[in-house]
Amino acid sequence: MSLYYSPRDISEARLKSVAREIAREVDTAIIRSGSGGFLWVGRNQRRFGPAYDPATGVRVICSGHLAWSAHDWARAEGLPYEGGLGPRLLLERYLESGVDGVAPYNGSTIVVVHDPRSEDHHVYTDQFGYHPCFIYRSDSPSDCIITTFPDALLADPNASVTYDHVSMAEFVRAWRTTPPHTYFNEVKYAGAATCITVALRPSKISTSTYWTPFEQPFYASIDEAADALSAAVRSAIAERTAIAQRPLFFISGGADSRVMLFSTEDRNKIAGVNIFEHAQQETEIARALCATAGAKFIALQRDNDYYPRNLPEIARWSGAMWSAEDSHYPGMEARLAEFDPDLVMTACTTDWVFKGYGMEKEHVPLLGRSLPFLRYVDHRREGFLPNVPLPAPPALAKDINARMDAWFAGCPDRLATPRDRLLVEDRRIRPACYTVSVSGQIMYRIFPYDTFFADSRVADCYSRLHPDWKLNRQAWGKSAARICAGAGRIVDANWGWRVDAGSLEKTIVFATGWFGRRLKRAAPAPPMPEDRPPPSGSWPDYGWYAVHSQTLRRLWNSISPEERCRMELITGTDHWSRPIEVWRNDGNQLFRLMTLLCHWRECEARRKRALLPSLATVVAT
Repeated sequence: MSLYYSPRDISEARLKSVAREIAREVDTAIIRSGSGGFLWVGRNQRRFGPAYDPATGVRVICSGHLAWSAHDWARAEGLPYEGGLGPRLLLERYLESGVDGVAPYNGSTIVVVHDPRSEDHHVYTDQFGYHPCFIYRSDSPSDCIITTFPDALLADPNASVTYDHVSMAEFVRAWRTTPPHTYFNEVKYAGAATCITVALRPSKISTSTYWTPFEQPFYASIDEAADALSAAVRSAIAERTAIAQRPLFFISGGADSRVMLFSTEDRNKIAGVNIFEHAQQETEIARALCATAGAKFIALQRDNDYYPRNLPEIARWSGAMWSAEDSHYPGMEARLAEFDPDLVMTACTTDWVFKGYGMEKEHVPLLGRSLPFLRYVDHRREGFLPNVPLPAPPALAKDINARMDAWFAGCPDRLATPRDRLLVEDRRIRPACYTVSVSGQIMYRIFPYDTFFADSRVADCYSRLHPDWKLNRQAWGKSAARICAGAGRIVDANWGWRVDAGSLEKTIVFATGWFGRRLKRAAPAPPMPEDRPPPSGSWPDYGWYAVHSQTLRRLWNSISPEERCRMELITGTDHWSRPIEVWRNDGNQLFRLMTLLCHWRECEARRKRALLPSLATVVAT
């Protein structure tokens, strides 16, 4: 789903120009010009389309899937409003309780309320900031635009944007930009758990935060925490799947995605999809999980040029604030079209939200080996863990450091208390639409996507969970075991132990695996197919493409002098002075460069389609 909203008058011609860039063939597009004009793009207008109150003229427009109980969905049918059922319920909240009564709500959704009586426009984001929400010209009520996709502005003849090279440099060096910045100087992120009010009388933009975590005490015990978390996750998933006719879940063999299968009441309607490079244990465990749950299982193998071939399309719909190396799911859109899903979910960001991915930690060492147990590190590390940023390019280092300092302002350098750790982790997690190594913003534009973590019940658990229970996945493991009780003997494919295994079981499994690996080294390994990338965990070794993909080679060789000059500015190095094969051992970094290159070209293509001037300029180094 996507949204393009203007508090001031906007013409139909402008909205149609934007619609050509963000509405896909499978989407429904609703255009309304004038004051509070908007373009709404989605697939289920009856449930999620804009709502309107004829008596007051108040309108509620949402981008994303709202989640309500069965009772609320039924009640929405009888409300005296027009339009989508889910937004009708928020319209009721606003008319009864005002601006403070709308949030929090459940669903990875942004909400816009237009009240013509006061000429106020209220914009809400979800508590974690999952659904992308950006503001163009947040300094000007008369010019600002609310959009879920910054690249949509490239097609608006009344919007003027320029490249933000600092953000691009951050992406290449650290896999992500620092909020609230984007690839355009004039566009910033709205903020997680935020309400922004654009008042046209008087002309003013104000911002407030409606939810702040860690203000309640921690749960009394890990078991109390696991009980609360399992109940919250189960309810969040059950409500989303109850109204879906054809839910599709991307399933791995790990401990995270399986909770979606076992929280759904009518499992016969579920399609569980596992994507693989080589048939491995993970696929078989995913198959077993679907069989145990009673869901349909679909296994899809990537072709040997999957990631390079999909690069241009991925850059087109992601906006490149997310690397094509993580484009595991969107490239499968055509193959999944026959299932016509009306809800797509993954368990992405579990590692971030409940397993301490963004906390300072290290593996416990023993005899020169790293045990599968983690312990705290007491000093805050630079940037957005777990990735370690590359050195900043000299020309932009000052600006990069200033942005990093501003974002982590107020966070302690020495982590002495549980709250210290959580404050730093929270700064890395929210807004969640910026996090790395997950499905990313593109999923909302490609699929009817939602995440069960965008839920006020889950947010409450996040706020009350002690960091000690995240460090070694303890609380999440216990919660997943409670939810997936019927699959208790199906191990976590990533580790080989049960999802709620204790320290002793983990140690035994680890030791057994360690000796097994040493024995395998002594025996000849079965040959891997030479025409396919070798596996690297769940995903391929991306460096393989640097040597074997002609698609990637052609893209590498096609760089223009202007693009090469810009790349040198934002990386501090002329990477194109060397052949593509040098990236054999750093395929991830290669794909980030290629993602950005494809994005620049898509930006220019959007401008040309809209008959607007190019953004390209020669960059002086």
